[in-house]
Amino acid sequence: MMDLVLRASEYGFPSYLRRKKTLFDKITFDIPKEKKVEGLEKVEFHVHEFVKQFIVLAKNITGREISLKNVAQSTKDIWLNSFHPKDFRQHIESNALRVIEYDDHPISKDKNQARAEMFTPILNGKHSPFLSSKNLPVFILVMHAWRLLFWTAISESNNFFRTLQESQYEDHKTVASIPQKTDELTSTFIFHVCSELRGDDSLLPTDLPMGFCPNPCATAPCLTISHSTGHGCHLIGRGLFMNDFRCECLPGFKWVSSADIGGFENDTWERIPSSDEIGACVNIDICETYCDPFGTRRCDIILGTAIAVCACKLTHMGPTCSLLRDPCIELSEKEKMPGNMACNIGQGGRCIPTYGSDFYECRCPSTWTKDYSLDYENCLALKDRCMSEVCVRGDCISSADGSKTLCICPEEAYGERCENLRGNWGHWSPWSSCSPACGNGKIRHRERIRGCLYGDSCSGDKRRQVEVCPENIPCPDELVTLGLGPEALAPHDVLQGGEAQPNFDLQMAYAKKYRRHSLLTQVLKFVFLLLCAFAVVSTTIMFLYAVMK
Repeated sequence: MMDLVLRASEYGFPSYLRRKKTLFDKITFDIPKEKKVEGLEKVEFHVHEFVKQFIVLAKNITGREISLKNVAQSTKDIWLNSFHPKDFRQHIESNALRVIEYDDHPISKDKNQARAEMFTPILNGKHSPFLSSKNLPVFILVMHAWRLLFWTAISESNNFFRTLQESQYEDHKTVASIPQKTDELTSTFIFHVCSELRGDDSLLPTDLPMGFCPNPCATAPCLTISHSTGHGCHLIGRGLFMNDFRCECLPGFKWVSSADIGGFENDTWERIPSSDEIGACVNIDICETYCDPFGTRRCDIILGTAIAVCACKLTHMGPTCSLLRDPCIELSEKEKMPGNMACNIGQGGRCIPTYGSDFYECRCPSTWTKDYSLDYENCLALKDRCMSEVCVRGDCISSADGSKTLCICPEEAYGERCENLRGNWGHWSPWSSCSPACGNGKIRHRERIRGCLYGDSCSGDKRRQVEVCPENIPCPDELVTLGLGPEALAPHDVLQGGEAQPNFDLQMAYAKKYRRHSLLTQVLKFVFLLLCAFAVVSTTIMFLYAVMK
């Protein structure tokens, strides 16, 4: 037994044990003729169901899992519920089972007495004998199932039914399909217990001791497998058989089971290997596994790497060419604008694709329309009032939401819609004479004008220009005051025979002197007239005064 158990713990079970039913699921007992009530010939004890119910009871007792339904109240209930058919006790005498005698009172023979005392605590009572063992690992409680399984399959297999007191027959030697060796029963028990407990998230690390269940990864088998990473060993299926594992392979390789050449090993829970041969990391065609065979036109591998680049057919897209082309997302010519962008979905537009092609239809939002300058379906032109407004000679611009418009007129037009045409300016007229014509210290100016031709108004500068005259010329009276003519104002150094030119600085000096003399004369005249008037008034007053006396 120890050799097989140790081997199973280290390597896993050989798969032939399961295929040949050495790791069995049930034990069959026939029913003695004298103990039958009806025509039932055999009963079956289902080991897997027995172990499963025992584990559920143990998990409820230890608090790992709380279940209020379908939980047996005692180990005897579990034992009886593991028989098929479920109503087998109706087909035999009521006290034919020896377990019933153990339940009531042990038999009297010394040998059987000892056996009964050993197993009566396990079967006796309506509650589990280890209800007080709250802190025990689940594994310890489950081992009680081993004692009961051993009692059923080995110890009592030939003494399953007891002899009735009124019967003349001796105890029946049961003919049953039972394991021939204790090793087989031990392996079967380990197989079913580990099938249930492995992968149970409700268990604590201490509930299942290290090394009890087979672990084909325990010896690091991937270290000896070519083209594997060496450290990535993963259990598959139950993880109980010798080849219930797979290794992580290097890039460019994949794990293939010897029984499933061309594909990955089936790693379902109920997996039963067809042989004990271990799989291998085999070379793979990256393009074959990476690129979709239906949508790929060509596959290229980047030199020096294990990276494949898939070139898709016109009907497919995506990194592996596995997606049917959606022209709203991507066109076959990737530099072109896809439908979602062209249909302006960010502003509320919709793109309706024809899958597997480059064709799509746009449903534009209310403020957008098709831009006819583009050669593809789109909603990229802003729909606004400028579409219906007329600017006669200008350009129309709209607000951001398209609700308001404004006509921008060129220089030659004006009006709300640029409907009025401006005229053009004519040439400037010659400058006018300076005004005033002369005068010392006076600012003189001159002006010129131009007309607006071919229109109601002209834009730009004014129609009249005014500028200051550059010369300050004394008037003739200012020269007469000096008693000199223009010749006297000429500079003395003029060339002989040349025409005398007025000396304007001297002219202005004489003009100022004349004006001062003229002003003084006028003041004296005013004073004289004032004195004359005063004398006349005084004389008149004196005359009147004299008359009145």
